[in-house]
Amino acid sequence: MNKTVLWIIIIVVVLIVIAGIFIWQWMQKPMYEIGMAAQKNFNIPQQTRENYWTVEPGIDLYYQTQGSGDTPVLVIHGGPGSPFEEPIAALDTLGDQYTFYYYHQRGCGNSTHPIDVFESKNYGENVQVLDEKLGMAAQLADIERIRLMLDQDKLILMGHSFGGLIASLYAAEFPEHVQS
Repeated sequence: MNKTVLWIIIIVVVLIVIAGIFIWQWMQKPMYEIGMAAQKNFNIPQQTRENYWTVEPGIDLYYQTQGSGDTPVLVIHGGPGSPFEEPIAALDTLGDQYTFYYYHQRGCGNSTHPIDVFESKNYGENVQVLDEKLGMAAQLADIERIRLMLDQDKLILMGHSFGGLIASLYAAEFPEHVQS
């Protein structure tokens, strides 16, 4: 075998190994760490649509309510991507004490879908855009904005499946704003 070809093969193998190590290290970074949501902007845009919370310019979250009590409860659906089609009938008996707010998370159901098609063909850039627009920090920041719009110092959160994870992360990020 020609020495030049051998050197080219060695260089290519070394570059592939280096790229593999770089990608492996990049993939080991957590997608969410406590403190990421607190860095978001919590200025609330003007509300213009009934049954929608505008949490950012261009991002509207659909919601429906159940009950008429003085204490709000934010119901966080599972999935991701599986919003409640209708309120939970078993909670009707608590409607005098609580108002349950069922919202569709960003990118789900009747809420804004901030990404339809990626503009880039670059996988790494697309992951960053996806995380920025739909990631955990964005989801938690939405709950904080909802809390502000409901004018509540503390929220009661109720999460189903994946919604339980979101509720737990919100409680870890904003413990001073969680009643239960």
